[in-house]
Amino acid sequence: MANAERLFETTDNTTNYLSAPQYFATRGYRTGVIQADIGSGDQVILQGRVSDSMNWLDILDIHTNPTITEVVLAPQMRVSVTNNSGDPLVVMITE
Repeated sequence: MANAERLFETTDNTTNYLSAPQYFATRGYRTGVIQADIGSGDQVILQGRVSDSMNWLDILDIHTNPTITEVVLAPQMRVSVTNNSGDPLVVMITE
C-alpha cells in the first residue's frame, strides 16, 4: 500500500537500540519519507542493504534536529539509534 507508515520498533525508545529490519518491495525505483523525532545529543543512522548476503550500509545520519526527508527505499532497512537525551526517540518511514 502506497504511503503506509512503518515504525522502526523497539521495546524502549528512551535508550539506544538497533531496530529489526523493515522489508520493502523491490519493483522499480521507489522512495519513502523518513521522519525522526530526536532530542538534543541523539543520533539516528538509517541503514540499508539489498539482500541478507550483503553488509548493512549507512544511508542517512540524523544527529542535529528532528528531521523529515525523502530517501530511496532499499529492500531491507533498519535504524541504529543512540539516545543521549533520555527522551522518547521515534523513527517512522513511509513506503
